[in-house]
Amino acid sequence: MEGFHGVTYRTAENWRRAIPVENRPIKYAEVGCFYGANLISVANTYASHPDSKMYAIDPWMDYAEYSEYKNEQPSIYDAFCKNIVNCGASHKIKVIRDFSHQAFPRLGDDSFDMIYVDG
Repeated sequence: MEGFHGVTYRTAENWRRAIPVENRPIKYAEVGCFYGANLISVANTYASHPDSKMYAIDPWMDYAEYSEYKNEQPSIYDAFCKNIVNCGASHKIKVIRDFSHQAFPRLGDDSFDMIYVDG
């Protein structure tokens, strides 16, 4: 991904064999976004329709379980924000800096087409 800064693990490209991409708007939520690599890959495939809505849910805070990222969350969040702008899909991505169990109730009773939990 050109202009991407940060760590990339698996992305939505791995899903394409099991879940075909359709050219229609979708409502997508991702829990645990890190630098945004997977979110961007979804924006470019499954959510490529201009009317798609995407929700990035992550508190971007330190966790005892991930000591290797201690004190790095502010810079990871900054890189995430820049990556989202650079990918050209920021207009359809709502960033929610919170825990999923607190964020989802605020999103109402609407259903989602896809939810990816990586947090």
